[in-house]
Formats: sequence, C-alpha cells, structure tokens
Amino acid sequence: MKYIEHHIKEAENILDFYKGGEPLHLYLKKYFGKNKKFGSKDRKAIATYVYGVFRLGRENRHLTIRQRIYLYLFLKDELPNVLIEANFPELLPFKDLQFNERWDKCQELFDLRDTYKFQNEVSNRLNSLDYRRSFYFEPAVFIRLRNNTANRYRDVIAKHGGEMISEDVVVFSSRARLDDIFEAADYVVQDRNSQLTMRFLPTLKKDAWVWDCCAGSGGKSILLLDLFQEIHLVATDIRQAILRNLINRFELYGHEAEVIAELNVNKAKELEILEDLKFDAIVCDVPCSGSGTWARTPEQMFFFDKKEISKYQRRQLDILQNIHSRLNSVGYLLYITCSVFRKENEDVVQQFIQQNKEVQLIKDAYLDGTTMLADTMYVALFQKT
Repeated sequence: MKYIEHHIKEAENILDFYKGGEPLHLYLKKYFGKNKKFGSKDRKAIATYVYGVFRLGRENRHLTIRQRIYLYLFLKDELPNVLIEANFPELLPFKDLQFNERWDKCQELFDLRDTYKFQNEVSNRLNSLDYRRSFYFEPAVFIRLRNNTANRYRDVIAKHGGEMISEDVVVFSSRARLDDIFEAADYVVQDRNSQLTMRFLPTLKKDAWVWDCCAGSGGKSILLLDLFQEIHLVATDIRQAILRNLINRFELYGHEAEVIAELNVNKAKELEILEDLKFDAIVCDVPCSGSGTWARTPEQMFFFDKKEISKYQRRQLDILQNIHSRLNSVGYLLYITCSVFRKENEDVVQQFIQQNKEVQLIKDAYLDGTTMLADTMYVALFQKT
C-alpha cells in the first residue's frame, strides 16, 4: 500500500500551502500542471484525500491530516482492510456497518465531530445533521435532456452508468464523461433542484416579458427558454466575463434574448439601462453564501466566515427592493438562493414583505438535496398585488 502513503504525503504538502484563496479544483489543476509526474489515477487519489480533509471540517483539526484522511476513507468504506489493521485495528469489527453506525464508532473512539461553527444558522425547516453528513459524499452530476431526446439516449445512458429519474433528468456519478455520451446541444448540466426551481413559476403566457436579473452563465435562462419558447427574455449580471459564457451557451442551444447586459442590480441607478421596461416575471437567483452547494466545494465551508451571512442578507434585500418596482401589475418575482441559512431565506422574505405591502408571498419552500446527492436550494414566489 505504498502508493496510498505516497498520495497522503502529497495531500499533506498541498494542504500546507492551500489557504482557500481560489476554488480548490482550480488550485489542484494548477498544482498538477506544474507537477506532471502524476498520472490520472494519482491525481484522482490525491484530490480525493485533500477534499476528504475539508469534508471533515475545521472542528476535526484535533486529528492529524493523516488520521482525517484514513477516517474519511473508512466512513466511505474505501479504506483497505490492511490499512485498517495497521492504523485503526479497533475499527476492523465495524467495517461492514452502515455509514451512520461507522460514524458513531468513529465519534466514540476518536472524538470525530459533526458540529460546525454556523449550524445554528441553518433553517429549522432542514435537518441540520443530514446537512452536515451530506458533506461526506460527493454530489452526483445531474443533466437535463433537451430536444425530446430521451429515447435516443436511453440505452447509452444505461451503458455509461447513468440513471434516468424522469423523461428529461439523468443522474451520473461525478466521473462520467458526458461529452462521450451526448451531442453538446442535447443536454445541459444543471443540478436536480436547480431545475425544479422553475416549477414554482406559473405558466408564462405567450409574449410575456421575463427578466433573469442575476443570470450568471445562463442555466435558468436556458431552462426558461426551453420551457416557454415564446417569451421575451432579458438577462443581466454584474460580471462581464460570465455573460460571455452565457452568450456562448445561448448560441449552442439556439436561443436569443431581447437584452443581455452587464448590470449591478444592487445599484438602483443602474436599472435605468432598462429604460421603461416592465416585466411579467422576474427570476432573481441572488448572490449568497452558497452553503447549499458546499458538499461540492467543502473548502468553502472550511474557510467560511460566519460574518458573511449578514453581508449577503443586506445585499439580497437591496436587490429585491430595487427590482420589484419593475414588475407589471400582478407580475411574479421568483427569489432563489442556494443557501441553507434562514437569514438569507425566510428572514429576507419576511423583511421584504414587511417593507413592501404591494407584494405578497404566494409560497416558499426548501428543495432539500442533502439525502439525494444534490444541492439544497430555497425558493420564494411573490406576486405584485
């Protein structure tokens, strides 16, 4: 098992230098680019160990990096018996137990902790323990099939280990090579719960004007245009570079927008670029902590400063205050976060309603991905009265 020891030492070296200044996957890409001696299997193993340390969180730093890697692999049922015998012989009788039972033994024997510094911020509509333990499992990759191609791809999906969970939603492991399976224009990579957010909107009439005000790279805009092909879409975002990505994706999928513009919706003055446009629906996927996606990026949980939650809340309220005046009478506003924190979700909704009596909350919900290898999202639908 010398190769495992070698990989662990390399992971320890990476963790000595990585301080969360950029996404971990980008840091690792650069690191392996400079150290070309590692083959694909080496890179995969080293990355798994590094991510595993972050998945255990800051509260387990009383354990060495090596211990955290071993315990992570044990919990995942990926630690060879020979290493259990050599390092944690007391765990050997429990290797065939289910995850929660293995966890209990690790907690008992090694003081493994599933507490985290902001757990009191998690909405009480979610199971805080399920949320924390979801970090031990890498989320799946969900795709949305386009162009009614389910029957065309059904056999090849099964051949590559995918599972169709509906006529247009397929789930793969994170290791799937999607470009080898699908034509580029026939699928969109989009988390399962991200896809479900658009179900909260009522059916949009032909020629409705819709504004995706924090459009990012366009995932929800593309979904809107796939669902409602005769709407007029306006897509804006504060980031010019990501809008270029959106434009490229629109070209790939054969979509057009009435307006694509760089716009900071936190600044009311900038909305003048929209002139006198009013909208039948506004989709507002706001900047947030991203805590509902941290099972994919556990380093963000590891380095997150709890003070940031209040900063995001203020920004989110400013955005809602600025954009809701652009609704037509009886228009809809769909508020979305990928956060599990009530301050970014229920608290924002309540403050917004209290400050704007002409807007009513129609419904809100958490799309809980903690037990299905998906992201967790919050959605609230408002209507102007």
